[in-house]
Parts: sequence; C-alpha cells; structure tokens
Amino acid sequence: MKGKIIEEEVSLNSRKALWPNYSPPAELVFTHGVGSELFSESGEAYLDFLSGIAVTSFGHSHPHLNEALKQQADKVWHVSNLFRIPEAEVLATRLVEESFADNVFFANSGAEAVEAGLKAIRGYHAARGDNKRTRIIGFSDSFHGRTMATVAAAGNKSHMQNFVPGDQGFDHVEWGNLEALEDGISDSTAGIIWSQFRAKGEFVRLHKNS
Repeated sequence: MKGKIIEEEVSLNSRKALWPNYSPPAELVFTHGVGSELFSESGEAYLDFLSGIAVTSFGHSHPHLNEALKQQADKVWHVSNLFRIPEAEVLATRLVEESFADNVFFANSGAEAVEAGLKAIRGYHAARGDNKRTRIIGFSDSFHGRTMATVAAAGNKSHMQNFVPGDQGFDHVEWGNLEALEDGISDSTAGIIWSQFRAKGEFVRLHKNS
C-alpha cells in the first residue's frame, strides 16, 4: 500500500514538473512494448500505429537493438564528432550500401536533420559566391519539425502564429500545384523543401504530373 501511495505522489509531482506541450496529455500510461504492441498499466495491449509520432518505426524492445544499446552503454555514451566513432562509421557504411546516399549525417531528431539540409542548401550557394540565392520554397500547411526554421519552412499558419516573425527566407506555394511552383522560382531561390508523404497538415493525393 505504501508503495502505491509513493507512486501516486510521484505521478502528481511529475505532472507539475513536466512541461505540458500536449495539454492535457492522455491519462493512458504504457509500461512496456514488444514489437508493434504497447502494454498499459492494466496489461491491455494496443497496436502502436502512432510510433512515437513517427520516430519508433523499428517497434519496441527488439532483441538485437537492445543488445547493441547495452553494449554501447558499457563503453562510451557520447564523444562528439570531433573524434572518430567506429560504430557510427559501420552503420553509415551499411546505410550507404543499401540506399542512394554517398554519405550519412546522423542527427538527434528529424527537425535537426531538416535544419542541416536547409543550412546545406544556403551554404552551397554561398560557397559558390552566389549570396543572393537564400530563399527556399516550401509547400503550405506542411510539417518539418518544431524548431523555428522548420516551422517557418512548413508554412502552417497555426504553428507559426506567435512564434515566427516574417517569412524567415521561405516562400510557400500550394501543395501539388506545379504551375505555382514554377512561377515561384526566381533568381533568389536556393532550393525547395517538401515531404514526399504528408501526414501532419493533411493527406493530399497528388496528380501524376504534380
């Protein structure tokens, strides 16, 4: 009984201490997951279609991944990219061999990966001495992350309100409107950003010539 009371106190204190970015959060608490299933405190099983908002596509508690995490936890946790990381090099090689990429940049989140791409676009033109090419075209009501740049790139007014002053160097056109996209390209356009599969703003079926 005492343990249960302590658990309830911790729960109440945790709610006050944790920033409620999704307010109010669901009352449901998951204790563990296996593969594509999540299990609640009462033992009920749920099929995990949410996948941590699209960040746990490998599922939960995979034996091979668990073992890899345990092995690395007993070595070093983080040394930064100032030093070689053999395990990262091995993983990068596998990804290159199995994909279109020539090399790999590892990031902590999708938003950070998008930010790196935006910097690469503008940095490429600056390195060529073409400093006027700074603007990036995006599609309205998209989603690329929660950072300032990714919110500005997505052009979703409800997300930009109160947070993003001005256009931050982004132009937006209607999703799937090829004519508007072509008209939007100018001498100051550095690149274009889009999500091949949209899941946040709304699902939109593209025409063959879009």
